[in-house]
Amino acid sequence: TADDTGQQLVFSNTYHLLLHPGPDIIRDAGGIHKFTGRNQPFITDSGGFQVFSLKYGGVTESLESKGELKRANTRNKIKPHWRSDVMGKVKVTEDEVIFKSYRDGSKVVLSPESSIQAQKD
Repeated sequence: TADDTGQQLVFSNTYHLLLHPGPDIIRDAGGIHKFTGRNQPFITDSGGFQVFSLKYGGVTESLESKGELKRANTRNKIKPHWRSDVMGKVKVTEDEVIFKSYRDGSKVVLSPESSIQAQKD
């Protein structure tokens, strides 16, 4: 385990935790520490980068396109993304992002509130 190797801090990604194992499983286990059997600190993030990548491709591609990638994507004239099964199925609003799970195809809603709650659980 990470504790056995002397890792002082483990980084966990909210996007990945939402999709697998899922917030309910972690919450029902008593939180991420009990779920993993770890006694040392965790740090989590929002998962926003992964959702950005689903919608617009990689950050490098987006920056190099100087905004054209985003504009082209909104007009559906973008080249197929390497994850074409989820590309175009990501809806971004001011309040949330809705996308399809790559694991089982289920609908996932990620908002600032749901991200924080998943990190707290």
